[in-house]
Amino acid sequence: MLSDILLFSSMVNLTFCETEKCTDFANFLLSGMNQMVDPCENFYEFVCGSWSTTCPVSESRPFCNIDTEIDDRIQKILRDILEAVPNQNESKALSLEKEWYKACTDQV
Repeated sequence: MLSDILLFSSMVNLTFCETEKCTDFANFLLSGMNQMVDPCENFYEFVCGSWSTTCPVSESRPFCNIDTEIDDRIQKILRDILEAVPNQNESKALSLEKEWYKACTDQV
């Protein structure tokens, strides 16, 4: 099925974002799909069939959807930025944010 889409897109001269971020996000979306199912037979299963393994629900996380997954990724990126070792090339604002973050998380 995916090969049919790629063939169609090449026939109509569509372009795709090919950056690493676009590829990562496309793979994330594809990971929730069940490409073994014919979308004409069961579209929901085709689009969402693998989502429960991609985004499991737990007591600490009672629901999971694309928004919660994206939010988790953004939170991790922000935490990595704030916990990174300060360097002299960063802005004064970022340096202050790192100091405040460390003070609030008892990392001083």
